[in-house]
Amino acid sequence: MPLDVLFSVFSHLSPKDIINVARTSRIFRETLMSKNATMVWKSAREQFGAPECPSYLNEPQWAALLFATSCQSCGVKNIQTVDFGLLRRLCTACKKTHFVVESKFKRRYPGVDSEVLELIPYTHAGTWAYTKKSRFFWEFDIDRMKNKLEEYQSNVRRRRAGAVKALKVFRTQQKEMVKDAQETIEERNDWCHDFSQGRLKDKQTLKVQRMDAIRAKFLELGYMEQDLYDIHWLPECQQATPLSDRTWTRVRPTLELIVLHSKRKRLERDMGPIRAGRRAIIHALYQGYKKTLPPSQWKCLPRTVDICAMEPFIKVLDAGANAAAHFEDAMRQLPKLLSSALARRKKDAPASLKKVTSTLASASTSTLNQSSSETAKAGTAKAPPPNPLDLVTSAFVCLERCHASRYRSVFGLYPPSSHLFGWNEVASHECRPDTYSDSPCMELDPQALTIAVDDSGSMAAAAIVRAVGLDDKVATIADMDVKDLRFGCSVCPSTLKDGEIEWCKVGYKWREFVTHCTAKSHAPATAVVVLSPEEVAIIKEQEMKDPRLSQELWTCGHCAAHLDSLQIREAVIEHLKSTHNIDSPREPEDLFLLERHRLKDILEATYPAPSPVPLPVIPHARARGRHCICCGGGTPEERNRTFNLRGVLSHLAEKHDITDPIENFHYR
Repeated sequence: MPLDVLFSVFSHLSPKDIINVARTSRIFRETLMSKNATMVWKSAREQFGAPECPSYLNEPQWAALLFATSCQSCGVKNIQTVDFGLLRRLCTACKKTHFVVESKFKRRYPGVDSEVLELIPYTHAGTWAYTKKSRFFWEFDIDRMKNKLEEYQSNVRRRRAGAVKALKVFRTQQKEMVKDAQETIEERNDWCHDFSQGRLKDKQTLKVQRMDAIRAKFLELGYMEQDLYDIHWLPECQQATPLSDRTWTRVRPTLELIVLHSKRKRLERDMGPIRAGRRAIIHALYQGYKKTLPPSQWKCLPRTVDICAMEPFIKVLDAGANAAAHFEDAMRQLPKLLSSALARRKKDAPASLKKVTSTLASASTSTLNQSSSETAKAGTAKAPPPNPLDLVTSAFVCLERCHASRYRSVFGLYPPSSHLFGWNEVASHECRPDTYSDSPCMELDPQALTIAVDDSGSMAAAAIVRAVGLDDKVATIADMDVKDLRFGCSVCPSTLKDGEIEWCKVGYKWREFVTHCTAKSHAPATAVVVLSPEEVAIIKEQEMKDPRLSQELWTCGHCAAHLDSLQIREAVIEHLKSTHNIDSPREPEDLFLLERHRLKDILEATYPAPSPVPLPVIPHARARGRHCICCGGGTPEERNRTFNLRGVLSHLAEKHDITDPIENFHYR
């Protein structure tokens, strides 16, 4: 190709593009660096109104200084600032390494004439700040100028012809170069600033055009403007390059996932009132179905929101606005769906039950085998081993909110009675709201609960069983419920209730005591105290004041009269007498508490206890540290743990919920 044609093509490129072309091959470099290509560089520079090329630089050098964005020393990219005093584009790291401040010149270059500094460019902008009082030089400029001056001076010493004049001309040219560089700094910086702002505006324009093109593409596909809000600031939409067909093919899958999600949310908002109406239909049908079941099964039924999440129902629930809402087929499948959900909970809540039940079953089998010969001699039939789910030692906890939350009681902060015992409690447990709302904004969480075996709870339950004289390997929940005993804690000190003058302790049912031991980290074997019949009578009398007895949480066990409106216990008893002719109703056969999740009102029945006996003060206890008395039933490490005063007070508040401890009662 003729050079004039090639130069004509290059003249339409930007200076940065010409620089990139010159770096592609040796032939292009030699061609564009020749004097014949000067007009190519000049015309490209003039397109952007750049300052004229100074006499001490050629056009390619000037273009590289103005339009390239790499450090001219190390090559690091994206250097946006040019130092026109030094006539270089430098990164901060190179400045820190190679700058020489004038005040340190003599120490850095001993024996070198300071005249060198008057012949090379300099800057007042250091690596950290700009200062008029200091001049910074490029160390390689100093080295080159020192060598150049030595060469001229050597020629003068050798008395070569014209050497003196050449040295004088060289000094004059260098000083004029330095002077010109300093006088034009402001002008050239102004152009750089305007050029940068223009580039930013051009980039912004290209970004807007790209986003408009993407928006038009999605609108053609049937999406709406509000579906595109979430993609506006994504990198695919913020690039300063036009949107080609190839680019659209590449970015569409990524963007369409987000746009589709936004569309679904928009349709969800639009469908809110329609879905709410359909949920109301499901709720009415579900309530009607419940009335056909024995009331004892209501506890194990899922919530309405869980029913709405089941496949046959959600298919109709999420149907289009114009689709008819027919739930007949879904209702026919409902009994099977409920059975599957219950079986799934029995299988999956928890998965760790297999390990525990196998251990318990083997232990039970071992115990029975040891007495099998004696049973055979006695001529009696060997009793089958109990179902592991019925054992007292099978203690479960819900890992959702009810287990993690904390409630205030009269004796401090306790977790609620979150341990579950037996299949009935596991199947009926539901700690999330069981309320139903037809509000378009009401979307409750339909996810399944996570229920797991609690090893510490199982150990506490085993200790309680042994304390009442039963075998912890075969004792069942029914065995403990028949005994109906109450338990005290030997570790917890006696306490004064608000407004009371008598010391007392809390009495627990066996389920509550398991939770108490695990929550307080007590060793159950030493903490459990079986209360006397007199103390049990006092506690049971207080339990008759349980706030749940007067709350509308009770229902009849024979009919569905209270399904839609639970009643207080006395009202249900009156219903049983008048409707079912039951004068002495029993729980849970005739009436029961329909409590799907734990209540915040926790009754703590107490029994009289002696006042705490102060422990003898140990001499020099302050020097050796403080000990927590409440950890007396804990592990050896807990019993022997030493605190300073602030530490033991913090420990009592955090672990034992004692905010006003008494010295020698709670700590020593």
